[in-house]
Amino acid sequence: MIVSGAQADEKMSASAPVESIDAGLASFPYLQLTDEDFEKLAYALFKKSAPDGWMRDWDDAAVMVRGADAGRDLLLTLGGKTAGFVQCKRLESGIALPAVFREISKLILFAHVNGDVIFDRSYTYILALARDPAATVVDFFSRRAEREKECVDQIREAARAVRDEYKTFSAVTAPDAETLVLEALRRLTIKLIRPTEFNQWIGREPSVSQAFFKQRLVIDATEANENLRRVEEMMAALSAKVDGVPLLTDVDMKIILDRIEKTPETHRLHFGLAALFGYPAEMFAETKDLEARLGRISKAVAEIDEDYIDWIFKKSREYANEVLDDGMLLYTVHPFARQVPAAFLGEIAKQCSDLAMGSSVIGEFIRKQTGEPNLRDDDARLDHIRGILLDSGYRYLDDDFSALAGDEELVRIKKGIVAQFMHGISSRADLEAKLDAGIATLKPSLFAKADKLRTLCGQRTSIVLTHSGLLESNEAIKRMTETLIKLGSLKKPEAPEN
Repeated sequence: MIVSGAQADEKMSASAPVESIDAGLASFPYLQLTDEDFEKLAYALFKKSAPDGWMRDWDDAAVMVRGADAGRDLLLTLGGKTAGFVQCKRLESGIALPAVFREISKLILFAHVNGDVIFDRSYTYILALARDPAATVVDFFSRRAEREKECVDQIREAARAVRDEYKTFSAVTAPDAETLVLEALRRLTIKLIRPTEFNQWIGREPSVSQAFFKQRLVIDATEANENLRRVEEMMAALSAKVDGVPLLTDVDMKIILDRIEKTPETHRLHFGLAALFGYPAEMFAETKDLEARLGRISKAVAEIDEDYIDWIFKKSREYANEVLDDGMLLYTVHPFARQVPAAFLGEIAKQCSDLAMGSSVIGEFIRKQTGEPNLRDDDARLDHIRGILLDSGYRYLDDDFSALAGDEELVRIKKGIVAQFMHGISSRADLEAKLDAGIATLKPSLFAKADKLRTLCGQRTSIVLTHSGLLESNEAIKRMTETLIKLGSLKKPEAPEN
């Protein structure tokens, strides 16, 4: 049994973060996690991305129910089909090579007995470790082509040991167990994740690290604490005087402009993405410094933008639920038409995201390349959603469920949901009538929610860094170009070739 999607995410959120001191340079304390939380940590990482330097040949991950992992704690999938397996080991001592062969044998033999995986094509097997393994393990994973032939006897022994350990394999003879393991292993791509790889990976996923570790950086904070004390005293004096004051006033702008104007031009840099004041230009003169430092700013902006877009779509789903929470709709809107609010307000969320990110030009280009319609108003968006739903409804009437993605069990669940949507619909005319009647009933509420969402999220976004806004003009582009030319003049001359 596997746990995926929202159910798996909910299980992950139940983890209690452990304290990590100076984790920015040292290893995260993986051994302080429970076995289950270490698996959840791996799930959260595989769900979001891949280790540094890896090609991500999966697009989703699922958690196996503990106690029934059959040699696999996580299942990796690509397009709803099995792509690989992850075995997580949180051991106090380093795992040895014979134990690794037993873990792989367990995966292969359980798959054979259960019949849920047939090793007739390539899969990826990943061993994720909370502690560095024995040197022989590292050597085997890094030099598999050479070492596997030398380890055949050990692999055979591991297959027999696993076969003898579990009653489930009583019908499998020892020679058959050896053959099954050796043949399946040849089709497995095996990879190893050690604590060092986990550290680099987690460093790129702060939301994951914060969910599992309470990080504290040990520094001399005397000066910072003194400044903080002064700020706290100032805020305490003002705390009773801020009711009704706007978040950003003209007075604030004057303070910001004064700060900028007092910074000499030698310490002003404009990069288009950000304007920096007070930093020496030489700090960004070298290409590697420019890429590294602007890369951090770019990453921060991208993460905030991504969070904002996620929030917009979450808000659209909340508004869709509010539309459907009207008790009268239970009697006046057919279940098939109850799909409309989420789909329609999703289109509004997409429109708001395009506006917020300033991507109208890029969006237009993508629409032309992909053939996606340019929807001029909400009536056109609603009609677009109607067409999509009718197409799916026509297929369901024809018993065509080929568009339902996922494994057999997931498709079975989806068919049950579809059956509820299609209840009482026996023809295309009936489908169209019930959908159109539902749309007519929902339309006033949907358009009101659309206007509300646009009002909430209808502003172009910008991120102010070091007291400067993001400028969008030809002058800003000119200034950015001038800045880059100036930085180029500050580069160190290249050493002459011998």
